[in-house]
Formats: sequence, structure tokens, C-alpha cells
Amino acid sequence: MTAISATIFLVSLDWSLVTVRILEGITNLELGQASAFSMVVNRARLLAVFVASLAMRRLNAGSLGQAGTLLGG
Repeated sequence: MTAISATIFLVSLDWSLVTVRILEGITNLELGQASAFSMVVNRARLLAVFVASLAMRRLNAGSLGQAGTLLGG
């Protein structure tokens, strides 16, 4: 819900944002569809965290060993 306010202005007839579709699903009581889109967003977030974690491990293992301390890891 917090992402809606920042991205609502990006919606046009050609684009449909996932967060907007989630809100529409909740508003129209299409809870299954809203739940499915929420899971897609959650999986994308988990994938991004996993990729960032792998990148930080490789940076720490390589010659840039101090990169993890710069980013709090």
C-alpha cells in the first residue's frame, strides 16, 4: 500500500503496475488475484535480496573485501 502513492502517477492505459492491480483486486474483492500478485511481488523481492547477497559474498571473497562493511554487511 505504501508503494501505491509513489507509483500511482505512472499508470497509463498501456501500463499496469502490479501494486495497482493488487489494490484493484482488494477493492473489487478479488482476493485470490490480489494474493497471487502479492506473491509475485514477494518472490521478486526475495530474488533481488538473494542476488544482492550473492554479489556481496563474491565481493567480500575477492579483492574488494571491504565492500561489505561499506554497505553494512
